[in-house]
Amino acid sequence: SERVEAASYLGKPIYFDLVYPWDKPARSEPYQQTVREKITTLILVTLFVGLITASIFVVRRNLRLNRGDTRGAVRLAIFVFLAFMIAWALRAHHIASPDEFDGLFIAFAWGCLLTAMASLLYLALEPYVRKNAPQTLVSWSRLIAGDLHDPLVGRDLLIGAVYGVWLTLFETSDDFLLPLFGKTPPPPGSLAPNTLTGVAHTLGYIPHFTLIFVLYGLFVFFLFFIARLLVRKDWIAAAIIVILGAITNNGADHPYFTLFAAAIVWLSIIWVLRRYGLVALVVGLVVQNV
Repeated sequence: SERVEAASYLGKPIYFDLVYPWDKPARSEPYQQTVREKITTLILVTLFVGLITASIFVVRRNLRLNRGDTRGAVRLAIFVFLAFMIAWALRAHHIASPDEFDGLFIAFAWGCLLTAMASLLYLALEPYVRKNAPQTLVSWSRLIAGDLHDPLVGRDLLIGAVYGVWLTLFETSDDFLLPLFGKTPPPPGSLAPNTLTGVAHTLGYIPHFTLIFVLYGLFVFFLFFIARLLVRKDWIAAAIIVILGAITNNGADHPYFTLFAAAIVWLSIIWVLRRYGLVALVVGLVVQNV
C-alpha cells in the first residue's frame, strides 16, 4: 500500500511525499543512464547549443538587413522577465535575512538569461514567420500588446484550452489502453507536494509554466525553421521534428508504446503551432501541466 512521508518545521508542514510499493529508494544504488538516455541527452544538448548558435547568426543577418521586429522583441522580453520574477516571488521560500538578496540576484540573473534567449529566438524567427506563416504570430502580437478583447486572441485561448484538455486525456489513456494488451499501466500521477504549502506557491505555477512553454514553442518554431531551410518541404520538416521529439521521450517500461504516443503528441504540437499559432500551443501546454 502507499505510504505518505511528511515533515514539519515550527508546527507547519514543509514536505510531503507519496511512496508507492514499486518505488525504489533513491540511495539504494547509484543512478546510471541507459544507452537510450545517453543518446537522448546528447541529441537534446546538441539541438540546444545548435539552435542558440544558429539563432545568433540569423539575428545578426536580420538586423543587418533591417528585418527584425524590435518592438515585438522588447514586449516579449518584458513579458518573459516579469513572468519569471513573479513565478520566483510566488514559489521561492523567502526569509527575513540578508541572504534573501542572494536569491534575488540569482533570480535576476536567470531572468535576464531567459529573456535574452527568448528575444534572440524571436528576432531570428519573426521575419521568416511574417513571410511564410503570419497567422501563427498575429494573436500573440496582439496579446502582448495588451489587446485582450481581440476576437482572434479569444479564439486561440479557447482552442488552446480545448487542446490542453485533449492532451490531458491522451496522456492518461495508457491507464486503460495498456491493460488491453496485457501490459502493466504506469504508476498513477500525484499532486505536486509543493502545492500543499500555500496558495501563493500554487499560483506561481501559472507564470512558471507559461514562461517555460513560451520558450518551448519558440524553440520548436526555430527548429522547424532550420529544418524547413534544409529540406525545402513543410511536411518533411514536420516529420523530422516529430521523429526527433518521439525518440527523445524515454519509456523504459513500454518503449514502443511511448514512442508511438510521443509521435502523436509531437504531431499535434506541430499541427497546432502551424494551424493556430503560438498562443494556442502555449495555452494548451499550460492547461495540461497546471
